[in-house]
Amino acid sequence: MKNQGSGPNVYAYNALMSGMVKAGIINEAKTLLRKMKENGCSPDVNSHNIILNVFARTGALRRAIEML
Repeated sequence: MKNQGSGPNVYAYNALMSGMVKAGIINEAKTLLRKMKENGCSPDVNSHNIILNVFARTGALRRAIEML
């Protein structure tokens, strides 16, 4: 995508973050959310929910609150 002058869209980022969470690499998924913003792609509600849901499932309430 970058070679063609465009980057991934919100759907591609969400799919990648979802896969990362399922694979247990949660910190990398959260980093990808930050990089998504840096690369000019606006996260949608699903982008945030992917990360917030894993924090809720693992009892990481503080980390979830930090995202808000």
